[in-house]
Formats: sequence, C-alpha cells, structure tokens
Amino acid sequence: MFDDFVADSCLIIYDPNEFGRRVLETLWLRFPDWFVTAFGMTYSDPDNPGDESILLPRAKHMRYIYQQEQRTFCHPRTPVAKLEPITVEIGPLTPFAELVSL
Repeated sequence: MFDDFVADSCLIIYDPNEFGRRVLETLWLRFPDWFVTAFGMTYSDPDNPGDESILLPRAKHMRYIYQQEQRTFCHPRTPVAKLEPITVEIGPLTPFAELVSL
C-alpha cells in the first residue's frame, strides 16, 4: 500500500483494539462535549449501490476494500468558526506496533 499513500514508511498495528481504545479515550478526555466515535468503512460499488443507504463519512469505493480502513470521528456538537489542528498523544506504541521504513 506504500504506492496508495505515496509513503516510505508505515505503522503496523498488531493490537488495533488497544490502539483504538487509546485514541478514543484521549479524544473523549480532551473534547468531552464533542461527538467522538470510531467505525469501520463500508465499501460499495458506485455503479451498483444496491438497496443499502450510503453514509458518506463511512463509505468508500470498493476498489479500496483491501485496506480494511477504520476511522475515528471527532466532531463538535455546536458549530466552530475555525477548527485548529490537534495533536493526539496516546503513549508508547512499542508494546503493540512497529514502524517499518523502506
């Protein structure tokens, strides 16, 4: 998948449940009044969507189904004029992840 993302390294996460738990917990603590959740993507064929309704934040073209993407969604419940970038610190990843560089 390096070509998909124009990358020369990646993070292999061996325990996605622990990774997700840490990210969600950090976001809930930092943004207690925001809507925070995580979900897996739905992959669909745009030429044959079937009878299922497609929710855009969780839908992706079926050509990416091999990615098995998970997303974390963090959204203010009331409008914000300008959202600033945030940094999320979730502690050391070495117990359950590995950085691989080309």
